[in-house]
Parts: sequence; C-alpha cells; structure tokens
Amino acid sequence: GTTFTENFDELKAPALPSGWSSSVVAGTRADWVTSTGASDSSPNSAFAVDAAVAGVNGLVSTPIQVNVAGAQLSFRQSYTFETYTPHHGAVRYYDGAVLELAIGNGPFTDILAAGGSFATGGYNCTLYSNSGNPYGGQPAWGGSSSGWLTTIVNLPAAAVGQTIRLRWACATDTSNSYTAVGWYVDSLSLQELRQFWADRFGPVPDHRSADLMRRRIAYALQVRAYGGLKPETKRRLRQLHEAFTADPAYTPLPNYGLKPRTMLTR
Repeated sequence: GTTFTENFDELKAPALPSGWSSSVVAGTRADWVTSTGASDSSPNSAFAVDAAVAGVNGLVSTPIQVNVAGAQLSFRQSYTFETYTPHHGAVRYYDGAVLELAIGNGPFTDILAAGGSFATGGYNCTLYSNSGNPYGGQPAWGGSSSGWLTTIVNLPAAAVGQTIRLRWACATDTSNSYTAVGWYVDSLSLQELRQFWADRFGPVPDHRSADLMRRRIAYALQVRAYGGLKPETKRRLRQLHEAFTADPAYTPLPNYGLKPRTMLTR
C-alpha cells in the first residue's frame, strides 16, 4: 500500500512536519520551511530559497519503512535556479538540487549512487563547477521547471526491509547575478501498490492514483475468489462503450424489465 505520504498542509507555515528537519550539508545555512508561496496541494509546500551564498541545505524526511521490492517514491516539484547562457558555449547551471537517500544508519548518498533510478522527471543538468557550488560537477535539477512537474523514483533493492531517510538537497554557489527563486517540493508518497499488482496480476494499469489501485486490487482479488462479471453484463458494457465512443452525448434508456399489469406508484 501507500506506506508514506506528506503534503505539508496540516500545519502552519513556516513550521516543518513532526520528524522532519532542515540540515546544513555544506557551507552557509539557509533553512527549509513550509511556504504558501506556491503549492501542488493547497495551502503549503516545502521550500528552499536559492540563496546567494555557497552552501547545500537539506530537507530531511522522517524515517520511512520500505516493505517490498519495486517501491516507488513520487513527488511534485517546481523550481527556478540561477543559470547563465553565454553567447558561445553551454548553459551554466550555477545552482540546483538533488535527491539523496540514507539506508538504515548509513550516510546520505545521491539517489542514483545508492542504486535508485528515475522512472520520470529525473535530473536535467550538471551543476557548474567553477563558481563555488559544493555540488559542482554533479547531475542535478537545474534551470526552470516551468511549473509543477512529477518525479517518480525507483528505490534501490538495498532499501527493501530497511528504514530509510530521504534528503532533498538544494545546492547554491557564491552569488545570484541572474534570476533565482528556489525549490518547492510537495505531494510526496511512497507507493508499493503498483509492485503488489505486478507481482500478482501482471502489467500495471496506466495510472498512479493510490485509491484507484486499491479498488482495482480489491476487485481482482474478488474475481479470483468468486468469479467476474456474467457474460451478458460484459456484453452490455461493450455495447455501451461502443455507443459512447460513437456518440459522446449518447444517453442509454433505462430498462426496468416491467411486465404487463405492473402498477407504478410515487
């Protein structure tokens, strides 16, 4: 099931949720806070400013238990980090962000170095190395996301059966000569339902809603135990599908199966 969720909405900004913390990884402190400035789920998100000083500041999660292989972390993010595009040469990503993982009592390492991978919404740049950013030279998120985007992370096999902590690390250089806002993070969840489905029923349905996955799993288990729909019901559903496909405004007439001499009352 969904073993962990956090949307930062059940508290008053700028406080972080219980068990969460803001930590200085390197350089100068710039605390993570909850913010009403932007959010995927109203009213709050977690926010780190794109500071004009060299440093790395991490949003550290509460401990999370991983129960099955194939677990996925999903979150939404929106960011605008300092970049510079010269007339000649590659874009310079001065500031940016990474996701880090600690397994058990181990140290934090980048999610990719820890054996994880991105299913979608992964790193899009390499941070510039010559402006004082402590994470210069590393793959990261940089530039502008142009709004909210979804990131889904495949957790590594080494995390199964372990307690993990996650750290969203915002890395900045020595100044902000160009547009810089920061990093908003929201709508976090650790999903194990999709792997449960894959292990038992095969290809996973093409959606990410935990509620819908629970309903589909419950129905699939019911079909195994008691059988599925009757043939005539399946046939009627196919007919309705074809009718709605041909005419979206189609309205089926109710068939009450009334017999002669039936009396209607109200």
